[in-house]
Amino acid sequence: MITRKEQLLERLTGVHSSRQTYYVELKERVRETQLRNLQLQILNRLSRSIGVDALPEEILRTLESGLKSVLAFERLTLYVRDQNGVRARASLPAVEGADGAGGQGAAEVRLDPRVLEAMGGLHTLLDRDGGVLVPLRVGDNAVGLLEVVTAADRPLAEQDMDFLEQVAVQIAFGLQNSLLFGEVARARQAWEDTFAAVTDVLYVLGSDLAIRQANQAARALFDRNDLVGRRCHALLFGRSDPCPDCPAVRAMRGREPAYQQIRVENRTMDVYTYPLARTGAADADGGAGEDAVGAVVYAKDVTELVRSARFVALGEMAAGVAHELNGPLTAIVGDAQILLRDARRGEAPGPTVELLRDIENSGLRARGIIQNLLAFSQKEQFTFEPVNLNEVARHGLSRVAYQIEKDGINVELDLADPPPVVMGHSPRLEQIVINLLLNARDAMTGREKRSIFVATRGLPTQEAALEIRDTGVGIPPEDLTRIFTPFFTTKPVGQGTGLGLSVSLGIAAAHGGRIEVQSAPGAGAAFSLILPARREESLDPEDSLS
Repeated sequence: MITRKEQLLERLTGVHSSRQTYYVELKERVRETQLRNLQLQILNRLSRSIGVDALPEEILRTLESGLKSVLAFERLTLYVRDQNGVRARASLPAVEGADGAGGQGAAEVRLDPRVLEAMGGLHTLLDRDGGVLVPLRVGDNAVGLLEVVTAADRPLAEQDMDFLEQVAVQIAFGLQNSLLFGEVARARQAWEDTFAAVTDVLYVLGSDLAIRQANQAARALFDRNDLVGRRCHALLFGRSDPCPDCPAVRAMRGREPAYQQIRVENRTMDVYTYPLARTGAADADGGAGEDAVGAVVYAKDVTELVRSARFVALGEMAAGVAHELNGPLTAIVGDAQILLRDARRGEAPGPTVELLRDIENSGLRARGIIQNLLAFSQKEQFTFEPVNLNEVARHGLSRVAYQIEKDGINVELDLADPPPVVMGHSPRLEQIVINLLLNARDAMTGREKRSIFVATRGLPTQEAALEIRDTGVGIPPEDLTRIFTPFFTTKPVGQGTGLGLSVSLGIAAAHGGRIEVQSAPGAGAAFSLILPARREESLDPEDSLS
């Protein structure tokens, strides 16, 4: 128990007062230490939680959870700088105008970028009660702002502002990394979208010729989806080693693009290969160079282009051959017809007449082939006139009637009345009829029942149709898509040129029409020539220019 004497001594010497001050200061230092430790924990947690893919609202949510234990605030807002200025990307509690999960408003809150550039420290917002803006900087680059709003009667202390500056450093680095990561991700996505949008074959090879990436067209070419890691020479040609003169190998070795045309499953592909280089490697002479680490392969299917080029060449050749043969063939047919006429008037033996008739028929057949060649080469020009489709059917049939009748084939006509009228070139349309009739005849070789039905009719679609139907063997389904291809034929060698249907389709197309076919194996075939009808519903036979 302290005596009165001791109390008087403490008052005189001030010992009691010093002891009280000591305890107060000690308590304050302990509080400051605890606060600093808590702030360090917040900074550490913030640093660990801000990844390269962190969103602004995630950053702000992490900050809010820790900051509320050391700082009294009413709202946090994170502004991010982009090419359009500075806008609020997240706010807690949510306010209208902030993007992202933190704020649900649609309007953007924008600040003048010049304000951000001019900021050198903490600035009190004049138009907001108790608010401070903390610039988020990485070096000289300002990436955004952190706004901390407090109650008007509870302003931030100096040590609070010091802490917010440290928080700003962590957020700035994390935000910059996030922004850079977003740019890289968007660039990568744009590249992948472009890569996938290419309709031609496109794939990337590593230095070991293994596929690293492939688009949909490449997967279709290789007929599989699991391409990554597989080698193109194994997929295309079943090889265990690279192909001879491989364009990818040449591109990587020569460090320049390479080209090669290859055949893959009856398709012709133009293959362009471009080296992928890594800069910084040294050349053999010690200079700076590039080290090829792979190749980009672009392949285009040029089958149709090559085929078209061949057809153009064949057409030119066919035109030349046809013109060269047309002269002497005309003389042969003409002479045979003169001799046949004279033989019929006189007493020439029967075999002579038959031989002359064979010469005439063979010459006419050869003339038909030449006409097909000329039509295929598209060298002939013709004008359109009103044509009686019934007369086209009759005239075409009369041209080959002998060849059909001698084979014992029955022909039935069902011609429309009034006759359908089209605008066209009668000899060319008759050529279609002749080609279809001869094909029908050949399709019935060896058949017990042999009949050809020829019909014309008007269609409700303002079109006219000429149909030729037979009782032949029919057309296999796999051939239906190829029968109009030039030089495609199912006939034995020497019995067909494969041009008849192709030429017929070309003539029909030149008339604005089409040829439709219906067939099944063993059930015959029906070919329909469909042409635009002339406005007049009919045309008298004597008025026809066919």
